[in-house]
Amino acid sequence: MVLLHKHLANDDGTILIVVDSDVDGFTSAAMMYKYIDHRNPNIKIDYLLHKGKGHGLADTIQDILSSDTHYDLIILPDSSSNDYEYHLMLKDYGAECLILDHHLVEPDTKFADNAIIINNQLSDGYTNKNLCGAGVVWQFIRYMDSFCQEDYASTIIDLAALGIVSDMMSMLSLENRYIVKNGFE
Repeated sequence: MVLLHKHLANDDGTILIVVDSDVDGFTSAAMMYKYIDHRNPNIKIDYLLHKGKGHGLADTIQDILSSDTHYDLIILPDSSSNDYEYHLMLKDYGAECLILDHHLVEPDTKFADNAIIINNQLSDGYTNKNLCGAGVVWQFIRYMDSFCQEDYASTIIDLAALGIVSDMMSMLSLENRYIVKNGFE
């Protein structure tokens, strides 16, 4: 939360959102884009689409590093928990990373100090392991809302619902059912 707040306060900042190439990735990225634009419409926000069925940084890292634009913050919704070596490359490049993911993390994964990873699979206390990337992003935005004393997340719950259904997440979870029911209403 502190990382995003810091970048939202910088009107001259540049943020890149790397979009995972499935519906969960598109809805996750759309929610982040809309939220950032809502909080500070002066920030430059770019997005990067994978050329094929890509996931994470492997096929996009060179595009980022060779871009004419320097990005202060790179947001990776629905991907990149396991991309330690690429996080280090982005650290050398001078960017911080915000990762909002739901994919399993390999047991031997290392974590770079320039990357904040929010992943429901990493927390023993977060019991819903069937939340998709869009659900993780939506819950992150809800958490941000609590500090800003607003309810922006409710205006984009439809995108979270679409992400959950398209990623075929279990509806046995009360959290998933709540998001889908309210999102589709």
